[in-house]
Amino acid sequence: MAFNDWDKKNKIVIDHTKIEEDLTHFPLTIYLSANCGLNNFDASDIFDELGNNKLKLAVYQSDKTTQLYVEIEHWDATNKEAILHVSRSGWVISSTEDTVIWLCYDSSQPDNTDYVGEVGSTPAQNVWDSNFFAVYHFKDTLPKDSTSNGRDFTTAYGDPVLVNESPVLGKSLKFESGERIQTNDVDGSILNSAFTLEVLMRIDNLVDQWQRFFGIGIYDSGDIGLVRYYDTSHMNIGVHSDDLEGSIDLDVGNWHYWNHFYDSGDGVLECDRDNETDPNTNTVTAATETEPIVVNGDKGGGASGDITIKEARISKVERSLGWRRATYYTLLDKLLSFYSGKISGQVTLAGSPVQGAIVRAIDQDGKYAGDTVTDENGNYVLYVNKYKKYHVVVEYTDSGTGQKYNAESKWDITPAEVS
Repeated sequence: MAFNDWDKKNKIVIDHTKIEEDLTHFPLTIYLSANCGLNNFDASDIFDELGNNKLKLAVYQSDKTTQLYVEIEHWDATNKEAILHVSRSGWVISSTEDTVIWLCYDSSQPDNTDYVGEVGSTPAQNVWDSNFFAVYHFKDTLPKDSTSNGRDFTTAYGDPVLVNESPVLGKSLKFESGERIQTNDVDGSILNSAFTLEVLMRIDNLVDQWQRFFGIGIYDSGDIGLVRYYDTSHMNIGVHSDDLEGSIDLDVGNWHYWNHFYDSGDGVLECDRDNETDPNTNTVTAATETEPIVVNGDKGGGASGDITIKEARISKVERSLGWRRATYYTLLDKLLSFYSGKISGQVTLAGSPVQGAIVRAIDQDGKYAGDTVTDENGNYVLYVNKYKKYHVVVEYTDSGTGQKYNAESKWDITPAEVS
C-alpha cells in the first residue's frame, strides 16, 4: 500500500533536543489516547475510524515511502488507548533536526500484516535490533519476549495480578512479597563482556533486606540484576560475582526508569534522566552459569517484596548514554508531538495587525485544543486534529488603552492538512 492510499494520516515529530546523538534502529514508543504527546493531542479519531481493526494502519518514515515495523503492545478501542513500538534496521533518529514519521490509518484498507503485528509476530520482532537479549512489556501475567530470542516467562509463583496502573497508560504487573515469575534457564555467558539492563517499575514497599527486583538468577555468583543494598534505602547492582552499591535512593511509591550497564569491569547505575553513579572499576568475574530471568525475588524463592513493573529490557551491549536517555523519554511519552491539521489566520484591530494576541482553538465537542500567540504581523497557526471542526477564540489587549478584547470566529472551521 502506498502512502497516498491511506485516507487518514497523523504527522508525528520527534523532538531532537532530547536526542543527544543520532540513534539507529531505536525502538520508539507511541502512546495514543485522547491526551497524548508533548502537545496533548487528541488521537481518539484513530479508534473512531478503526475500532478493533488495529492492523489497518502503517507508520512511514519521512520519505513517505519506507514503512517502519510496528509492534502493538496494547490496543483498547473502547477506552481509545494504544501503545505501539516502531522501528526498523537502518532507520536513524537525528540529534540535529526533528525527525518526522507518519501514522496512517484507514478502515477500508486490508490488514497490514507485512509491517504490523502483536507481540511475538514477525513484523513486531523486527522492531528490536539484534543486540537485545530480551524485551518484556508486562501486559500479561507471564509476558512474552518481544524479540525473536523466545525468552518468555514460563512460571509464576504466587498470584501476581495485572493492574491498570502505569506512568502513562496500559497495564502493569503487580507483585506482593512471596510472588515472582521466571523464565526457563538462559545462557548468561552471552553477557560476559557487556550488557545493559533497563526497568520501568514502582517500588511499593521495601520488605527483604536484600530485596531482588529484576535480573538473571540474582541469587549467587554468575548473576546480574537490580537489588536493594543490604538493609538500606540504596539500589545495589549485582554484576556476576560482585555487589556494587549505588548511591541512588530507592523511592517508594513512585515510578522510575532504572538502567544499569556494565562493560569490561565498569558498572554504572542510573535512575530516570539525570542521576548517575560513578563507575565502579573493580574487575569482576565473567558469568558462566545458566540461570532463569526472574522478577521480584531470586530463583530460590527468597528476597521478594512489593513492586509494580511495566517494562524490562536486557541488551548484550552497553547502550550509549544517548540511547538510554532517549529510552527514558520515549517510555514516559516525553518525546513526540502529533499533528494532522492546522488552522491559520491573522488578527487585526482597526486594520492593523495585532502582535501577541492569544488564539485558542475549541473543537466540535467543546474541548480545548491548544493555543498560540500571534507574530509581529498578527499571523497565527494552530495545529489540531484535521478530522474535527473548530471555532477560534481570540483575546488581545490594546497596548494604548489597556482595554481587553475578545472575538470569536464562526463555528465549523475545517482544518487544512499538514505537510
